[in-house]
Amino acid sequence: MKMRSLLFVAAFLLCCSTSIADETHYVDLGLPSGTLWADQNEPGVYTFNETVDKFSGREMPGMHHFQELVDNCTWKWNGSGYTIIGVNGDSITLPAAAFKDCQGNWEEKPIGYYWSAEMYDKLEAWGLYFSKEKVWTTMSFIKCMALPVRKIKYPKREFQIPDYESIQTIGKESYEALLQRFRVADSTLSMQDIQAVYYGSAFYGYLAGALNMTELNGIYYKKGHQGLASYLDDYLSSAPVDINAILFRMSAAHETNDTITFNRYIWMYHQLCQALFATGDGDSKETAIHVVNVADEYALMNYVMDLQVGMQTLLTSGHDMFDVITKNGRKTYVYFDIQLVLALERQMFSKDKSSFHFTYNKDMKYHH
Repeated sequence: MKMRSLLFVAAFLLCCSTSIADETHYVDLGLPSGTLWADQNEPGVYTFNETVDKFSGREMPGMHHFQELVDNCTWKWNGSGYTIIGVNGDSITLPAAAFKDCQGNWEEKPIGYYWSAEMYDKLEAWGLYFSKEKVWTTMSFIKCMALPVRKIKYPKREFQIPDYESIQTIGKESYEALLQRFRVADSTLSMQDIQAVYYGSAFYGYLAGALNMTELNGIYYKKGHQGLASYLDDYLSSAPVDINAILFRMSAAHETNDTITFNRYIWMYHQLCQALFATGDGDSKETAIHVVNVADEYALMNYVMDLQVGMQTLLTSGHDMFDVITKNGRKTYVYFDIQLVLALERQMFSKDKSSFHFTYNKDMKYHH
């Protein structure tokens, strides 16, 4: 059984982001997404692979960003390119520019070619093309061509560190009442309630163990989807916020046409994702995503963020940093705040078995 192939929850991706500050001047065009556009092209021209190496994944526009310009702005041909007038009256200019072919020869006749961040296939990548007569937002170019680049900047998002102190004071009885409401998909639960359910699992005896994938696959091959569902129901009774288990249980419900159970677990999954991404977007240590175990890091990267995960590094600041490649072929990093995970590990191996209390430290320096 290819477990991942059954997970079709891409519509619920919640990865929003901010870009690293630089000296580029950005213009607010009043776009619905809040995306800001650089007022000038980057110096020079770049092959697609060079853009992957030089610019972060959050600095390059996707095809939907180009389409947003077309849908919301006024494009006026100025003789050498387009002046793009935003909703609020501010504007940027995209000039037609020279570029290099795959042999490194300059094509001096200015043409409206611009890279996006998205691959088309192994040989080509998507980009913008315009002429005096028309603008195309779905044009592909051979990756070895060297084209102009125009950067973007995402709107700043505000994130909130989980209120660990309050969660630890709600008490076992109140926590279990919240947990029961989560299990039945009570839509009146607030974001703070969902965070209390997730992070409280570390304090009230419901922390997820390591889901045994070998055993899981063995049960599927012997007993099918129904047997898998029964196994996961038993596992989730003691580990109710294990994201991997929730995803697999949702998948089993889909395969057995159990619509009620499927809807319940997809609600749980959606709520947990919102709660975790409210703590950070993973773009930096300052905006790291807070988790209660390492398995959730991989669940988020593999199934939610759709990343190819590479090397993991434990930083002295109490963060896990992962080398990743996005679905568009861009190399970048993802950060998780694992102070709680490290504190639980220390408690596990400590001779002092007194009651566990966790205090979050913004300036933590961890020595492995």
